[in-house]
Amino acid sequence: MESKLNVLQDYVEELQSVQGRITFEKLIDTLSEAYITQKLGVAKEEHLREEIKDAFDKL
Repeated sequence: MESKLNVLQDYVEELQSVQGRITFEKLIDTLSEAYITQKLGVAKEEHLREEIKDAFDKL
């Protein structure tokens, strides 16, 4: 799985600046943040960030 994360680092723009090992958790956090900032309006950004954080905290 780690080799797949390394491959994704080359293609996912938000991960290209990350130095060192990419964890699955880092990948998920990065992709969710990219979705929030690129696809949602400002008002919805904070609400969705809080919802995702709460859902992740429950895991």
